[in-house]
Amino acid sequence: MGFFDYWREDRDLNSDGDKARYVLLTEPQLWYNATENLSIGTEIELSNNFIAEDFKVMPTAAMKWNF
Repeated sequence: MGFFDYWREDRDLNSDGDKARYVLLTEPQLWYNATENLSIGTEIELSNNFIAEDFKVMPTAAMKWNF
């Protein structure tokens, strides 16, 4: 589960004339089915040049109940 996106944006970004910026955004997920209804998992958002100009790692923990 999750996704992986990678793209290039062409625009003026800095004073050295470089107009290209490569953006990475991915959110892989890992789930463990603890019981028939309860799943425990994690998602780690990895981004580079998405909103901020640097590399970010943002982990989360999750639980879901299937009815």
